Amino acid sequence: MRRESVWRWRLWSFFLLSLSFLISSSGRAAIVINEILAASSQEDESGVSLEWIELYNTGAEPTLLDGYTLTDDPLAPSKWRLPGIVLPAEGFLLIWATGYDLLDPDNYHANFRLRREGETIVLHAPDGSLVDQLIFLEQIRDISYGRKPDGSASWVYFLESTPGRANTTEGTAGFTPPPVFSTPAGIYRDSFTLALNTSAPSAEIYYTLDGSPPDQNSERYQTPIPIEDSAPVRGAGVPGWLFPQRYRYEYIHYSGRDGPSHSFPRNRSGQSVGSPDGDLRESRTARDRMGAAR
Repeated sequence: MRRESVWRWRLWSFFLLSLSFLISSSGRAAIVINEILAASSQEDESGVSLEWIELYNTGAEPTLLDGYTLTDDPLAPSKWRLPGIVLPAEGFLLIWATGYDLLDPDNYHANFRLRREGETIVLHAPDGSLVDQLIFLEQIRDISYGRKPDGSASWVYFLESTPGRANTTEGTAGFTPPPVFSTPAGIYRDSFTLALNTSAPSAEIYYTLDGSPPDQNSERYQTPIPIEDSAPVRGAGVPGWLFPQRYRYEYIHYSGRDGPSHSFPRNRSGQSVGSPDGDLRESRTARDRMGAAR
């Protein structure tokens, strides 16, 4: 029985060695960070948001991931060790960035989380050499950032993300800057006119006065808007090839001695400002009507 166990161990070791040789014989394994979601509204049963990282094997041969490490801290290159599985050629691996540090089959969780404000993700080979890294800026909730086509050097934003699958959905290079409102959000006794501007070349601004999300069927901004009653104003610039960022400014009129109790977002200088519509997915149909992508 003992001799049989030794024989099995030697056979398994030979298999792993042969596999490693076949994988490394074609040169450096072409594993890349292919797509990320750094700000998710989806949560697990414990209330932890489900951000994720997707890896992709760009090579024509399978790659043994044993010994590869992933980190969000360049000073700690071996922060999280990948599962010792074989990633097929043109295959995907989805890793949840929950901080749980789990290696359950088909349910891998890194021991770190992603920062919505932006950071660096680094992938290292078993010998400690750099395989790939991604430095990303501040992300928008439920909008993923990935390569299109898969494994290429071109990075775009996806309104419809594809974790663990090919990036075949519509993507765009970025987002329009939010419209600039001439008057801060606040409480006003007198009526005034509101001007909207955008720094996006060739962009048109659409707005609403009832709190609904603006699209190309909404009122197109041409002249300053008279604000004579309380109104939640929402605006979006549409250049035709970027996702729009909608902003909401709320104006309240009153005629009494004491103003109504109401709070507004403020900047560091204490000035009332508008607030971004946090979820661009609130109306995919509206976004399509706006011609926001290509």
